[in-house]
Amino acid sequence: MRFTLLFLLAGIGVTQTCPSASAQIVIRNNSSDTISNRVNAQANLMKADGERTRSLAEARLLFAKSEIKLVEAASKKVDLKLKVMQNYWNMQEEYDVRKWNKLAADIENRRKPMVEQRARVASLFDRAFSDPANSRYAVRNGNLFNFLLDQINAQQNGFLSGGDLSPGISANLPLLSDETLAALQVQTPASGGAIALSLTSPLPDLFKTWPFLFRDPEFTVERDKMTELAEQMLGREVTPEQQFALSKQFATAFEAISSKFYHRYPPNKRKGLSLAEWRRINDAEAFLRRVNQTVMQAADTDVNAIQRRAYTEAYPPEQRNIATLSKFMLQNGIEFGKAKPGTEFVYDQIAPQFRELLALLEISPDEEWIADAIVNMDLAKEVRDEPAPKPPQDAANDDNANKADAKDE
Repeated sequence: MRFTLLFLLAGIGVTQTCPSASAQIVIRNNSSDTISNRVNAQANLMKADGERTRSLAEARLLFAKSEIKLVEAASKKVDLKLKVMQNYWNMQEEYDVRKWNKLAADIENRRKPMVEQRARVASLFDRAFSDPANSRYAVRNGNLFNFLLDQINAQQNGFLSGGDLSPGISANLPLLSDETLAALQVQTPASGGAIALSLTSPLPDLFKTWPFLFRDPEFTVERDKMTELAEQMLGREVTPEQQFALSKQFATAFEAISSKFYHRYPPNKRKGLSLAEWRRINDAEAFLRRVNQTVMQAADTDVNAIQRRAYTEAYPPEQRNIATLSKFMLQNGIEFGKAKPGTEFVYDQIAPQFRELLALLEISPDEEWIADAIVNMDLAKEVRDEPAPKPPQDAANDDNANKADAKDE
């Protein structure tokens, strides 16, 4: 034990007093490696910095080239847009030229028929009174008189005023008798058909002229009931509520007389009838249609529009002539109807009176009236006949519009 301990102490002493050669070599080698590593690291750092600088230069070059490309693309877009706008304005100019050429052609095409129409009107004025044979049909169906009323209305606006007529106009005109006024058939236009009127009473004259078949005593009750209800419906004191109730009663009375008529004259048993019997049946059926149309149209129309004074109430006997009659008809929107059979001579008698009235009013188409065929048109409407080309839109606007459409869908 002691020997071992002494040996260890002796070894330790030798080690402390004599450093070894191998330990010094190791220290020298570690110092050289550190310097080398530092040099290598600095070289790598400089190399990396050089590569970074070169990459930045290349990136700047690519960016500059992309900027050039963007400028070139923007320039091409501007050139394209200018071409599109130029094309649009060329189309707009062509459209305007085409539009105004079309408008000029329309004006000319409308002017020619107007001139021809006015020439025919002047010719009608000449033939209406110079040759009675040519004007007889137009007189007896009331068309000529309605045409003359239109001419008075167009050329004498004061004729519709509420004042009295000039004494020089109506003083020398023949007076119209009650028989003449009763023979004249007058009516007022309506959406469902003309409404028959009377110049002497609120009740239309057709209730005073029942056809031959309805004069049979077997129809007396139904005929009197319809007449009574019609008088009440067209009365001046009736209210809309009362007129509605009366119209239901009138419809019932009309159904009763119609059923009785068709029971006596069924359509499937009319074979072998004579011409006179056929004519009477047709007259009766036409009368039923006209009575129903007149009364029901009056019920559907505003009460105040139907409740107008009769001509005989508006003018005393000494003022009843063709001038006051024309004024009354124009003010109330009344026109002549076809003459009843057997009363055509009354229409023939008042035709010369109309001509005298036109002479007093100095109404006669002349060359100046015919040549003055100017057509007033709404130009704004004319230019909308053909749609104008739409202006071009940007691609962005188109995309937004498409997105909005897709969203709506």
